[in-house]
Amino acid sequence: MSTLVALGLLLGGTTGCLYPGECGDGLSLAPGEAAPGGIDPVPALAALMPQTLPLRWVRIDQTTTLKLTTATTNKPSYAEFECDDTLTGYSVPATILLETTDGRLSVSAETRLGVDVNGALYRPQTVGASVPASVFADAGVASPEILDPVNNSGIRWVSVKFELVAAGAGVAYANGSMVLTSGDAVTLAVVEVSP
Repeated sequence: MSTLVALGLLLGGTTGCLYPGECGDGLSLAPGEAAPGGIDPVPALAALMPQTLPLRWVRIDQTTTLKLTTATTNKPSYAEFECDDTLTGYSVPATILLETTDGRLSVSAETRLGVDVNGALYRPQTVGASVPASVFADAGVASPEILDPVNNSGIRWVSVKFELVAAGAGVAYANGSMVLTSGDAVTLAVVEVSP
């Protein structure tokens, strides 16, 4: 056996990977399409019913409630594979409608949710999305100077994150935040769910 072949087997083992997932790949799935040897992952999102959570506007120290409504999209999902073509899970596109009862916020955000090979949403997992800071311009939750664009694109973004956790036999959104980015991080809102 040549030195190069021996070195390749030593580093890559039988899969040819230098580390787990290094050469894993993904397969695009149209809505309703199942992965080879797998499932259609989109129905997993049906487990996320509309949910209302307590929200506090940090800069003005006021509380309200936030309604989260998750919906499927017509964008492709992705089946994720390891180097040996083992199916490891799915990434499924979704939109989340965020509405506060005080009328300060009503916006849809795009995200992707992780689904396991059995068709269940991973839990826990962090669900993240970005919305333009301009949607908060007339909300009265931060001064205009804070919301002003600071990057070359002329847009400042708010990073929206929530934890997705087990809730009984199902799944639910839990603690989260809305943080102004593209410059100094400024927390606009927090969601804190009582245990």
